[in-house]
Amino acid sequence: MKRKTVFAIIAATFIFFGFGMLHGGPPLVGNIGSVMIGLGCIYLIYLIFESMKNAD
Repeated sequence: MKRKTVFAIIAATFIFFGFGMLHGGPPLVGNIGSVMIGLGCIYLIYLIFESMKNAD
C-alpha cells in the first residue's frame, strides 16, 4: 500500500475518533479530540493540494 494512502486512512480515523472524543469525557479529552480533528483535516487538505499540483 502506498504511504499517502496509509496516512489518509490514519487522518480519517483521527477525524472520526476526534469527533467522538469531543462529546464525552473531561475537558482535556475534548481538547485532544480537537487536535486530532485538526491534524486529520490539515493532512487531507495537504493531499488535495498535492493532487492538484501533480495534475498540472
